Amino acid sequence: MTREEALAALTSLSAVTRLQAARKLFSTAEPEDFPVLNDLLGKEKDAYVRRALARVCLHLGDNLPTAEPTTSEQLVDSVLREEIRTQVVEEMSKVISHELENTVGFLDVHAQADIGEGYEQSRTHADVRRIIDFLGVLDRLNNAARPATYEELDLSDIVASSLRAAHIPSERTLFGTTETVVVRGDEKLLKLALTNVLLNAIQACEETKGRVTVNWGTTDRDSWIIVWDEGSGLKQGYDASTKPGTTTKPGHFGWGLTIVLRALASMGSGQFDLRPRSGGGAIAELRWPHPTD
Repeated sequence: MTREEALAALTSLSAVTRLQAARKLFSTAEPEDFPVLNDLLGKEKDAYVRRALARVCLHLGDNLPTAEPTTSEQLVDSVLREEIRTQVVEEMSKVISHELENTVGFLDVHAQADIGEGYEQSRTHADVRRIIDFLGVLDRLNNAARPATYEELDLSDIVASSLRAAHIPSERTLFGTTETVVVRGDEKLLKLALTNVLLNAIQACEETKGRVTVNWGTTDRDSWIIVWDEGSGLKQGYDASTKPGTTTKPGHFGWGLTIVLRALASMGSGQFDLRPRSGGGAIAELRWPHPTD
């Protein structure tokens, strides 16, 4: 792909094609391309293409004359900060998982051999299990950040398998529809996001013993799944954008909704909304646009 072909490909309807073009331009773009790339960066919706374009703009920016930052240059700065933060989370979680997974596995085996029969009741076992569980969270976060692979899906199947994964009993579940709704989406990302939402909903019902209701459907622009619970409701001052690792639930890591947000963002900038429900409980809404490629 030449420089000219890559520039033209940035207007493709296919996010994969735009991503390939942006990566090619990292080594072929000229300083004169900066205004066009900067403008496309401001309009790009796909998180991976935005990151690739931001890198190209940063690379070109090193060769541009020093000047007072314009509004568009400030936008690049803002996007770069956003994408760099996302990249750091992804890369660091991969490194930590890779380095610790085998070590903790050996630690678990050796500790059991050293302590003997009382190992499973020991504080050492509890600490090792927490580390293993946290590595599982990081693995799910990595999976949520991968590019989407689209296929035709029946939303009723996605809901059913996610309910099983969240271990929600049938007597605690209601459905807003039973219709077969076939849409395009990424099965693994959807299940990952929905399972975390369902876990959050059923945990909110621990005290109230309330039920969880699931509804789903599609419009001419996007597809959606809504979960509402009969739980204790959202805490005062709740913010869905709370930083990862923040939680008020004992024994939890606080990464569940971060995983949901990342999974939906990987599907063409999907959206997640969590709000109070009239009469108590909460409503969680997942939406993702129809793919254009």
